[in-house]
Amino acid sequence: MYELFILGELKDSPMHGYLLHQILSQTLGPLRQVSWGTLYSVIARLEEEGLIQQIPQLGESSRGKPRKVYQITAAGDAEFYRLVRRPFEHNQETEDLFRIKLSKFHHLSHDMQLEILRQYKVFLEVEAGGLEAHAEHVRKASSISEAERPHILNVLDYELTICEAKLAWVDTCIGRMDS
Repeated sequence: MYELFILGELKDSPMHGYLLHQILSQTLGPLRQVSWGTLYSVIARLEEEGLIQQIPQLGESSRGKPRKVYQITAAGDAEFYRLVRRPFEHNQETEDLFRIKLSKFHHLSHDMQLEILRQYKVFLEVEAGGLEAHAEHVRKASSISEAERPHILNVLDYELTICEAKLAWVDTCIGRMDS
């Protein structure tokens, strides 16, 4: 996920790690922070693999050291498109990965944008179905106390409402792009 983000940002322009961290934090939202160690280890790996490279920089950081500014390579450009085409896995990273792909739509063809939106829609439909099935289980489960049951159902209703709002948003986007 972070590889796709870094490569996509460097497609726009060369930048240093601090700026990449700031943009990633803005993309994922204020409550989803990425550690510096995680980001810099991904940058180091991408550089080792020849997907990005440092470029000479004359300016200094606030600590007096030259900033390490990176740019994408031709191999990195190809890797960006390979990663963006990879279908979503249905797991806890899917939401963040969708946000990153969505933020890079300006690099993608109309058809690729539609494909990503349709893949995300499938993910949301699976999630909604899972929430509905779980709610049905909670309604019938004898192991859940009658005092607790309505509150668990309330949580599931909350999650389903959010999921349905996301589905409506995706349908609107797909409808605009299809017309």
